[in-house]
Parts: sequence; structure tokens; C-alpha cells
Amino acid sequence: MKVRFLLIMLFSTIRVAYCQQSIVAKFTVQSAQRNHVDQTLFYTSNNSYFVFYITADKQVYFGSIVSKTDQQSYGAISELTRTSAPETQSSYASDTFNFKWSYSNSYDNHQGTANVKLVKISKPGGVAFELKIIPETLDLLEYKGFMEGSLNLD
Repeated sequence: MKVRFLLIMLFSTIRVAYCQQSIVAKFTVQSAQRNHVDQTLFYTSNNSYFVFYITADKQVYFGSIVSKTDQQSYGAISELTRTSAPETQSSYASDTFNFKWSYSNSYDNHQGTANVKLVKISKPGGVAFELKIIPETLDLLEYKGFMEGSLNLD
């Protein structure tokens, strides 16, 4: 009976914590590279995406999710800067976000900090993105794809 009660309490706590997050934007991966080596098949076949979400206490988090393998990296962002570039004859309008990401990996319990650059590109068919992540190992992780949602982090 005690075990049953503890399980009910655990699932209730998880559900409440999950409900207190609000996803702001989702970035579906269509292309991926690690140190200029193509990793696209792994990310696309496992329904991988990135998200920005806001917690109940209004803190902005960033997450990397590999759905089919239940792998996640997640954590708070800081030092967020944003620059915008208007559409020109030779380029689409874009917004560039730079920030530090303090992350934790669910799959190996590693914690670290990464520099992140996200470019959101407004194209006629939708919003594309280019993402570069440089963790403390100085690996270069690059992703491209499309965005869902609106990225209002102000």
C-alpha cells in the first residue's frame, strides 16, 4: 500500500512539474553535423528537435530532444542577446540569438555549459533555423531545419 501511495505521489509530482512548462518554440532537425561529419540520419530517424520553454517562475530553458531514444539535454539559458537583420534583395529577414546554455544530459548525467547561436530565417514557405552549439569540449554541433511557434523571449 505504501509503494502504491509513493508511486501515485511521484507521478502526480512529475505531471505537475511538466504542466508548469510552456513551450515557446520547437525546432525540428532536418540536417545535423558534428565536427563537420554528417549525423543527419540519426537525428531525423529519431524525431529530434530543440525547444525553448518557460518555467512557472518565468525562467527560459533550452532543450535538445531525441524522441525515439528518450535522450535529452536541457537547462537554463543566460546572457541572451538578439540581433535582427531586415530582408534584402539577396537575403531573407533573420533574427540571431546568442546565449550560454547550462545543460544536463539525461543519458549520461553529464553537465556542462555551451555557447549557442541560433539564426531564425523568415522564408516565404515558413521559418527555417540554423543552430550552432559549442560545448566545453569545443566540438562544433550544427543543425538546420524548420521552426514551429513564436520565439518571444523578451
